[in-house]
Amino acid sequence: MTKLFAVEVGRRVRTLRRMYGLSLSELAQRASIGKATLSGLETGTRNPTLETLYAVSTQLNLPLAVLLADPDPAERPDEIHGTAALAITSPPYGASLHGQVKPTAETGQSGVQKFDYRYSTDKGNLAHVKVSELIDGFATILSGCRELLRPGGVVVITTRPWREHGELVDLPGEVIAAGVRAGLEPIERCVALLGGIRDGQFIARPSFFQLANIRKERQAGQPQAVIAHEDVIILQRPFAAATEGLWRCATDGVACVGLCKNQAPHGCECLAERNCD
Repeated sequence: MTKLFAVEVGRRVRTLRRMYGLSLSELAQRASIGKATLSGLETGTRNPTLETLYAVSTQLNLPLAVLLADPDPAERPDEIHGTAALAITSPPYGASLHGQVKPTAETGQSGVQKFDYRYSTDKGNLAHVKVSELIDGFATILSGCRELLRPGGVVVITTRPWREHGELVDLPGEVIAAGVRAGLEPIERCVALLGGIRDGQFIARPSFFQLANIRKERQAGQPQAVIAHEDVIILQRPFAAATEGLWRCATDGVACVGLCKNQAPHGCECLAERNCD
């Protein structure tokens, strides 16, 4: 394995490990290899054996052939960094979903039957980790989004608060803070109501189980309210630093990103509206 290819394989492993919210120690333990071995694999400073790569790829739910595949030049991260105008993502809201329900009349079984209400059975999925680890993992995802976005590009995130043991978890606020940590700027926060239109009227549609839980809490004297919306958060990659500008070519309208004023093509307009001298 060449040095360059080892670095690429290590980058893939590191990206997947962080996506699953695993620490170096956790993945190394699952793969039954040393932490130093895994660290060297990720940084490309060690030439791993096939046995090591297989053990790691198995824990990452990735076929070894995919881990070792030569990337298409069009898919190389360096080729697309700083080019995207829009990224769309959403964090999990815990391990459970609203899911689907069927009453006794449909199933013939006693009580309401619930199905398709879990994110994943993989304990490495971000849906199964603590809130603090979820936010750290999502901050890593947002950092990756920032690298892909061009200056002024945005990432749109749908998220909502939820309750854990009766306590409200402000996931939207945590997501905004994670975006700031990732180098993104909050520019808009919208509310998307969960509901439908009936006879010309908007009817909120919270989940059956949420309604049942809120009713129980109110009967117990807890003045809780149903969560009937999603937050739509828009974060922006800042325009170029003070020493750079975002330029539009006067002849063809193409953006010339990251050029100082004395490097920009003749006749280009600075879109960042700042003096880059």
